[in-house]
Amino acid sequence: MKKVMLFIVALMFSVAANAAPLDLTLINANSGNAQVAPGSGTVVSGAASVTGASATSPDVFELIVADAGTLTFAGSLHPTGPTSFFEVFSGMTSILSLTGTAATGLFSTSLFVDAGTYLISVFSEGGTGGYNFTVATPIPAALFLFAPALLGFLGLRRKATLAA
Repeated sequence: MKKVMLFIVALMFSVAANAAPLDLTLINANSGNAQVAPGSGTVVSGAASVTGASATSPDVFELIVADAGTLTFAGSLHPTGPTSFFEVFSGMTSILSLTGTAATGLFSTSLFVDAGTYLISVFSEGGTGGYNFTVATPIPAALFLFAPALLGFLGLRRKATLAA
């Protein structure tokens, strides 16, 4: 029983190691912040609110991706001004652009990205608006399906060994 428990714990550590590590840093902000979610180095979130008509520059975050893979961007824009956007850049090229007006709400999209540095720019012009977003590396669902099958095969092998 101890071996099975140790195997399950080791499997959980390998799951954490397989998710691509991300690093999000605030570069320029009116009132933005960024933090790593507690208990996980694979999920990064940022939240802030842009207030007043003097908000003329966007909040900019630098996202460093260690391994190529799929990233999911999910969040919400709640501007009250005439213009707002959420944009992801790879170098000088925009790879994701969401623009809108006060009607802009929830968004969620996935992108396949290479390892490297990306810039995330969020802007809300005038009035009082806010945004929040999460960048996550999804863990493959097959991993959770594979683990019970592997435990079952180990149990059958042990049973055959004990019977012999």
